[in-house]
Amino acid sequence: MSFNNVGTVEQATKFKEVLQMIFSNVLLNINNEIIQGDLKNKIKDKLKNLRNKISPESLKKLERTFR
Repeated sequence: MSFNNVGTVEQATKFKEVLQMIFSNVLLNINNEIIQGDLKNKIKDKLKNLRNKISPESLKKLERTFR
């Protein structure tokens, strides 16, 4: 876990600052995981759509090309 933007705030204790940093890092990691999951699902959906649009002969040619 990394602590970014650590500074002193007026009338704040170090304990409050550390807790704030921990919670902000946890929330940031959760947010990143949600975004990555959404992107993966969108890419999978687009690939399925492309696969349905491409003819079977073209798919075989692509498979041979990438082997």
